Amino acid sequence: MRQLSLREVQLEELNLLVYFDQFCKENDLKYSLVYGTLIGAARHKGFIPWDDDIDVAMPRPDYEKLLALHKSFNKGEIELIADKLNHSLDATYAAVINHNIPCENIYSTTRRSQYLWIDIFPVDGFTENNKEMEVIYRKSQKLQKIVTLASAKLLKGKTFLHTLGKLIIVPCCRLYGIQRCLNKMDFLAKTYPYKTSKYVGVIAWGEGIKEKLLKSEFEKMTTIEFEGKQFSVMSCWKQYLKNMYVDYTKLPPVEMRVGHNI
Repeated sequence: MRQLSLREVQLEELNLLVYFDQFCKENDLKYSLVYGTLIGAARHKGFIPWDDDIDVAMPRPDYEKLLALHKSFNKGEIELIADKLNHSLDATYAAVINHNIPCENIYSTTRRSQYLWIDIFPVDGFTENNKEMEVIYRKSQKLQKIVTLASAKLLKGKTFLHTLGKLIIVPCCRLYGIQRCLNKMDFLAKTYPYKTSKYVGVIAWGEGIKEKLLKSEFEKMTTIEFEGKQFSVMSCWKQYLKNMYVDYTKLPPVEMRVGHNI
């Protein structure tokens, strides 16, 4: 089987994003480009040159509606997968995959990384009390580490000590249970209902209180150019990028210009 070049991977992922975007338009679903995908749009008008994935986020009500519509979403080689759809995704967020393009992750065995994918993160309600949110994030991120380790391949590590340590830690994490962690993370993410919250952000698998956004600004969507096409983005995208990355216009050091372990 021929291995795709990085650019070929990016273009295939772009096809998944185009399909997802069209489905959202047809079903009146809100979404926004986020994380490295949004940096790429803002800085390069497309993919970050070394990036190999796409991330989007949806308000929790739209996210749940998307999952409910999964049968009409799925078409040919394209499938929407999520833990709630009984896919054992090993994550609290969904993904769109292309069954025609298998992948192999060097260190992980997650279903999400078995095929070419784009990630879909639910956006949940925030309390205005940052200290309370920090507690929620700390609990959630501990569970995230357990899930990541439980999904790790044994005898595969960046160093010998890392590989040796996994022989002890990984079985313990698997014994604790991936599904138990995902259920707890999902519960934590929904601590404050989206509909009644003034602030929102990605909590399950999020990066901390810097995710915090005014819901009124997040829900107001505009468009941004990405690979010669227009895609949906939150109206406060510049502030979002400043909160997340400070100066997103600057390139990172050369040693950090790497993609995933695919």
